[in-house]
Amino acid sequence: MNREDGLVLLLGATLAVGASLGTNLVTADREDPRVDPGTATLRQTIERLERTVSELEEEQRELSAALAERDALLTSPSTGRSEVVGRGGIDAAVARWMEANAPSLAAGAVDGVPVVESDAIEAAVDRILSGSGDDDAFWKELRDSGRLDAVLARLEQEVEATPLDAELRVALADTYVQKVFDVGPGPMQAHYNELADQAYDEALRLDDNHWNARFSKAIALSNWPAFLGKSGEAIRQFEVLLEQQERRPVEGRFSNTYFFLGNMYEGAGQSEKALATWRRGLELFPDSGRLRSQLATSEGRGAGGQR
Repeated sequence: MNREDGLVLLLGATLAVGASLGTNLVTADREDPRVDPGTATLRQTIERLERTVSELEEEQRELSAALAERDALLTSPSTGRSEVVGRGGIDAAVARWMEANAPSLAAGAVDGVPVVESDAIEAAVDRILSGSGDDDAFWKELRDSGRLDAVLARLEQEVEATPLDAELRVALADTYVQKVFDVGPGPMQAHYNELADQAYDEALRLDDNHWNARFSKAIALSNWPAFLGKSGEAIRQFEVLLEQQERRPVEGRFSNTYFFLGNMYEGAGQSEKALATWRRGLELFPDSGRLRSQLATSEGRGAGGQR
């Protein structure tokens, strides 16, 4: 029970007592018009109760006003400090709230909701939308700081406000994938995997040739547990992406498709397809160290098996 609720109960109880005593006094006066010392004392008691009720009513009004202003302040981060200093009771109300929630604030949450800085959230969202949020250290910091949920919520708002933006859908999906790592093995991991896959699909419905959406969807599918049988769909997405790439001017990022598709083929026991994919990739990207290494390793294993 908070202080305001307590005041309401106390006020109600006081009024009830006062009404009861007042009724008794009127009855006593009617039965015996003479005012004896006991009746005079009772009347004094009622007068004191009436004063107490009046004081409580005034305090409740002041507290209600202060709490209302406090709530307005807390939900309006843009309000400047100079605008609220001097308002009747507001500083005291805020101080009381801060004191009451000090343990939670120190722990980084109030009522289980992480306390995060809005500017840090906006900066993280901007970085993700700019395409520079692919740094593992960046995502780890978001998870460790407790900001990932707030970033997700912010991106969901952006997608709702701009539903036809494929880039936003991809950014949201990428963040769902990071939530998969955050929750760890269990039902929630599958839940966020599904959300990510749906978001990638929405992006591809908006733009079937969106390279990041299809590549990220294929990578995410390849990371699903083997028993869920998503590897075949991952291979199909990589194959579609490879076909689309072959019709476009070469870009450095395209080498990743050859690398991962070759790995998927090898994992599925299709060694010849894997070799052909890595070789084709190395033709287009002769400076790719990992394509060269993967091809050399696989060819070495094949040669060893033939001896």
